[in-house]
Amino acid sequence: KLNKETKAEELRLLYVAMTRAREKLIMVMSFNEAEKELCKLLPDAGPNPEPEALFQLDCVGKWMLLPVLARPDGEALRFGQRPNAYAKTIDHWDIHLVHAETDWLIDTLALRPAEPETAAEQPDEAAVAEQLRWRYPWQELTDLPSKVTATQMKGRLLDEEAAEETAQPLPPLAFRRPAFDQARRGLTAAQAGSAIHAVMEHIDLKKADTVLGVREELERLTAGGWLSSEQARAVDPAKVAGFWASPLGREAAGSPRLRREFKFSILAPAGRFYPAAGEGEEVLLQGVVDCCFTGPDGFTVVDFKSDHIRRGGEIRRAEEYRGQLDVYTQALEEIFDQPVTRRVVWFFQTGQGAEL
Repeated sequence: KLNKETKAEELRLLYVAMTRAREKLIMVMSFNEAEKELCKLLPDAGPNPEPEALFQLDCVGKWMLLPVLARPDGEALRFGQRPNAYAKTIDHWDIHLVHAETDWLIDTLALRPAEPETAAEQPDEAAVAEQLRWRYPWQELTDLPSKVTATQMKGRLLDEEAAEETAQPLPPLAFRRPAFDQARRGLTAAQAGSAIHAVMEHIDLKKADTVLGVREELERLTAGGWLSSEQARAVDPAKVAGFWASPLGREAAGSPRLRREFKFSILAPAGRFYPAAGEGEEVLLQGVVDCCFTGPDGFTVVDFKSDHIRRGGEIRRAEEYRGQLDVYTQALEEIFDQPVTRRVVWFFQTGQGAEL
């Protein structure tokens, strides 16, 4: 499969390369034994070569030769033999077989050797050296990402800057769990977290504050295709109901401007995230706010977390997400021109929120 995909990509690249010619397209291919190689290609030559024939060949030049050998103007490559079918063409190609000891190609392309330079035409060595020493003045900006996501701002930018001079360990290899193992052992922590976020986005708020209501909603979301049966089993109804039954959850549900899974994209100064970026440089900042709603004084932002923590550790863990909440604050204030007056990280594990 990998071999087929690789050759398919090479075919696409060949097409792109050939169709970029503006005035003239020149293709050259060399063989150690041209007649022998061309005769081997003739049985599969034709105006529309079979995919199986292409798959058996190991270079782009041979792919091109299959239709070329079938062209009426390709007689020089056939050595008196005939292809299975001729291509019907109205154009004309200059197709030639050139031996290495001749200079036909140089004559055809008019690439004659230049005359020896006179003393007056000798380049100035100092000027050449100066050009060779030239360096692009904004080299650091070539490595600047064009997009940043809010989850990258998990309060770790300063840590990365402090560690940039030290050797970093290689990241562990990630392997997808096979389907049979997933069915036996259930969802991973990340998959379970995604499932509870999907429930928080789509649940009917009229039923969200009781365990029985959440169970009914899980059945509805599963039947409607919003959740798989494995995802529904991974969601604890009590944890979902615990948020919507809390004072914060009731305030969110009662707000006329409640938004769940609010996606945003804004341009932000690149220097905020990458100190090496110059003045005026910008990056695209993207993210998804789990929950936000307006109150009397402005926006409240709620970020849902399914981290495994002990009760009492909410404040310490929430500090790790301060950078992420800062991004949400900037985005909402810029988009809606209203202040963000409260920011809460809600932990499903303990049923408690921590305000930043």
